[in-house]
Amino acid sequence: MLSTLQSANPPLPPAPGSPHPWQPGYPVYSGVVNLATGNLQLVHPVCSWGGKGGGISFVLTFNSQSARSSSVGPKWTHSYHWQVISQGNQAIVVAGDGTETVFTLSGGQYLPPAGVYDQLVRHADSTWTLTHKGGLKRYFLADGRLDRIVDLNGNTVQCTYSGGNLVSVTDACGRVLQLGYSGSRLTSVTDAEGRVWTLSYDGSGRLVSVNDPLLNGVSYSTQFGYDANNNVVRITNRLGKTWSYGYSTNSRFASMTDPDGRVWSLSYSSGGGIERYGRDAQPIDATSPIPMPPIASEGGVRDPSGVSVHYGMTSSGELGVLRDALGNQTVFNYDAQHNRTAMMLPSGAVWQYSYDARGNQLSVRDPLNNTTSYQYGSYGRVTLVQDPLGNQTHYGYDARGNLTQVTDPLGNTTSYMVDSSGLVTAVTDAMGRQTQFSYDSTGNLTQVRDPLGNTTRYSYQCCRVTQRTDALGRVTTYSYDGWGRLVGIDYPQSADVSLQYDAEGRLTQAVDGTGTRTFEYDSWGRRIRQTAPAGTSTATYDAAGRLTSQTDVTGRQITYQYDDAGRLVRVSDPTSWVQYTYNANSAVVRETYSNNTRVEYVYDGAGRVTSVQHRVHSTNALIIGYAVTYDAAGRVVRINESPSSA
Repeated sequence: MLSTLQSANPPLPPAPGSPHPWQPGYPVYSGVVNLATGNLQLVHPVCSWGGKGGGISFVLTFNSQSARSSSVGPKWTHSYHWQVISQGNQAIVVAGDGTETVFTLSGGQYLPPAGVYDQLVRHADSTWTLTHKGGLKRYFLADGRLDRIVDLNGNTVQCTYSGGNLVSVTDACGRVLQLGYSGSRLTSVTDAEGRVWTLSYDGSGRLVSVNDPLLNGVSYSTQFGYDANNNVVRITNRLGKTWSYGYSTNSRFASMTDPDGRVWSLSYSSGGGIERYGRDAQPIDATSPIPMPPIASEGGVRDPSGVSVHYGMTSSGELGVLRDALGNQTVFNYDAQHNRTAMMLPSGAVWQYSYDARGNQLSVRDPLNNTTSYQYGSYGRVTLVQDPLGNQTHYGYDARGNLTQVTDPLGNTTSYMVDSSGLVTAVTDAMGRQTQFSYDSTGNLTQVRDPLGNTTRYSYQCCRVTQRTDALGRVTTYSYDGWGRLVGIDYPQSADVSLQYDAEGRLTQAVDGTGTRTFEYDSWGRRIRQTAPAGTSTATYDAAGRLTSQTDVTGRQITYQYDDAGRLVRVSDPTSWVQYTYNANSAVVRETYSNNTRVEYVYDGAGRVTSVQHRVHSTNALIIGYAVTYDAAGRVVRINESPSSA
C-alpha cells in the first residue's frame, strides 16, 4: 500500500470517476484515488448474481469530486443510476460509478473525447442509445434515465420506474432486484432470493449506514461519516474497524488513517519541483532514447516503511514517468487518443505499440525489434494474431460476436457451438473429440458430457451449486449460510468439511477429517495466525503490508527483508539464508546462498533469461551453467549446458 504522495496540484481539474487506463491510480481502503484529478472513489458492493447476460450487480459508489446527488445521497450513486444529460451542443453520460463522459455534437453526431470509443446517438423521439466498444448497448429514456441494457446476444436487463424512482431491475432470466424508497431516498434493496439490505440517512440526506440481511439473528452494518462538504471522512466496517479520510481544496483526497493509526497522505504540485526525500530525492531525468513526455505535474509516493516512488504526469493526466526509490526510471509515451505507444524500461530497453482508429492494439515490438501483430473484426474482436516468425492464429466469430473457431499456426482447429444466449454448448477439438454442455433456464451449467460419454451433473439454488453428481453416480453436496457463503461440503467417500467466516467474509474456521483449523487476521485482512491440530503458525507484516516473518508450528522462524524499492532482498531461517540482487528492471540477477554458492542470471533486451550459472561463491568455480537461445517468437529453441569446473 502506498503511503505518502508529495507534490501541489494535479494536472486536471476536479472530476468524479475512476482513473482512465492512461491515468495513474492510488489504491486506498474500499477504493482508489485518481492522481490526475485527486478524486477519491469509494465502492460498497451490496448484492449480485450471475446468469445469462451477466446477471445483476448492485454497487454503491462515492466520488469526492461529484457535484451530483442521487437516490443514495449527495456524491453517491449506484450501478443502475446511469444518465444522459443534454446541455446545449453537449451530452454528458454519467455512468453508474459516477464517471462523466462529455460527448460533443458536431456534424449531426455526438463525438466522444479522446481515448473513449463509445458511440452515443440521440433519436427523433429524444431517447438515446449508448453503444460501448465491445457491442453492449444501453438505452435511455427521453429524460435521460437508463431504460435497459442489451448485449450482442439479445440478453436484456430491464429497468422499471414508478413516481420517478427506479423500483426494479430485471435480468435476462426474469429474476428481479427490487428497490424500496422513503420519498426519493433509497431505503431497501431486495435480491432475487428475498434477502433485504436497508440503507439509513442523516438529517442532511447523506448515506450513513448499509445494513446487511440478518445472519443467524445478528445484524451487521457498514457506517459512513461526513464533513461539511459531504465527503466521506469515516468508514466503519462490519467488524467495527474504522478508516478515516481527509481532503484538501476541491475535495481532493489528502490522507487516510487505518484502524492501527497509520497515516497515508497525499499532496500535489505542478510545474516541476518534486518534494525531496533526502538521499533518494532526485529530479526526473529528462534524457531518454524515446521522446520525453511534457510533464505538467510531478509527485512522490512514500509508504509507511519509507519506500518512495516518484511520478510525472502530462497535462492530460497521462502517467509519463515513474521512478522508484533507487532512481530506476520508466518512461511512457502516448498518442493523441491516450494510447500508450512506447515504454522505456530503466535499462533503456524500449517496447513500442501501435493502434487502429478504434484503439485496438495492432502491434507490439519488443526491445529486440521482434513484432507481434493483430487484426480485428467487429466490436474489437481479435481475428488474427501473427507472431514475429509469421505464424498465424485465426479466430472466427458468429454474427453476434461469439467465438466459434480457433485455428492454430499448424492448421489445427477447435470449434465452439453457442446457443442463442451466448452460452457454449459444445467444444470440438482438432481431433474431432467433443465435450457437450447443458444449462438451466438461468444459465447455470447443469451437465458436462466428455468425449467418452461420461456425464457430470450439477444442481443449484439460485446461482450456487448445491449438488454435484459424477459419472459414477457419486454425489457431493454443498451448503451455504444466509449470505451465500459455502459452509459445508458433504463428500460421498471422504470426511465432510465445515467452514465458518467472520462478518467481512474471511475464513475463520475449517473442520475436516484431520481436525479443526482456526484463522486470525489483521485490519487489512492479512492472515496473521493459524491454529491447527499440529500447532500454531503466525505471520507478521511491516507498515507497508509486506510479509516480514513466518513462524511454523515447530517454532522455526523465517524472516524477510526488503530494499528501498520494496524488493525482497533476503530470506533467512535459523540455519540458512538467501540474498537477492536486482538489475534496474527489478529482475533478479544474483541469488547468494549461505552454503557458499550463488546463482547468476543474464537477460536479453526483452527481459528473457539467456544465461544461468551456479557457482561456488568464494572461488567463482562453475558448478553448472545453462545458455538459453530463443527464436523470434520468444520460444526456447536451445539450451546448452556448461559442465562443472568446481
